Amino acid sequence: MKPYIISADACADLDGIWSYVAERAGVETASTFIWRFYDVFSLLAGSPSAGVAVPEFPGMVRKFPMGNYLVYYRSTRGRVAIWRVLHGKRSQLRVLRDGPPRRRPERS
Repeated sequence: MKPYIISADACADLDGIWSYVAERAGVETASTFIWRFYDVFSLLAGSPSAGVAVPEFPGMVRKFPMGNYLVYYRSTRGRVAIWRVLHGKRSQLRVLRDGPPRRRPERS
């Protein structure tokens, strides 16, 4: 099995998902839900071709569903890189092309 790595953007996505679920269903439910993503990451590391190719992006980007979410990743020789984790109702291509929203600097 290839190892997997999680990008900073994917970590931020997971943090946001955890916060959203924790607010609505509690910390334990949120933590259990996030562990399901790690199960999917392990599955993808073991079967990198399990996802569907996303031809709009170079570099052999693939996506794989987990509940209402899509895990975007790339497989290279030595590892699987988890790129983003997005809710299926979001405008996927816009978010992936533009990147995560940037915080505006605070004004004093």
